[in-house]
Amino acid sequence: MATQLVHWLKPDHDERADLAVLIVSWKVKELVLKNLVALLASEGSIKVELIVIDNASEDGTVEAIRANFPQVRVIANAYNAGFSLANTQGMLAMHTRHCLLLNPDMLVESDALQKTVEYLDLHPEVGVLGAALRLLDGKMLKHMRRFPTLASQSAILLK
Repeated sequence: MATQLVHWLKPDHDERADLAVLIVSWKVKELVLKNLVALLASEGSIKVELIVIDNASEDGTVEAIRANFPQVRVIANAYNAGFSLANTQGMLAMHTRHCLLLNPDMLVESDALQKTVEYLDLHPEVGVLGAALRLLDGKMLKHMRRFPTLASQSAILLK
């Protein structure tokens, strides 16, 4: 039996997606293109919209995405708006129930999007979800920190 791929909505869609994947890029063309290839191989029965917000990369990122990935909505900023503002731009443009902020250097496993939506649908009390990060050899990448305290934050500020 053939594997069902995720249904990618066209940039001009008027449907409500199950998940929006937002990627902010700035001078990382090759990473973004690899990321998009991995995303488009995602398996599942969900509807997903894919939005790339480019912060004036000037490295051909926008042109390469538009030429090779017609299912991607591209927001091309004329200046580097930064990570936070660019994500906000993507969030304002999406039509979805859930949102995934994905760094351009991350690759998703084929079932990750489906599992994410299933988990969030089963646990409506969850507002933010962090994924496990793995290195290319499959080993876990630790990315946790302790809960911030007044002392730890003061130490950072006083550096």
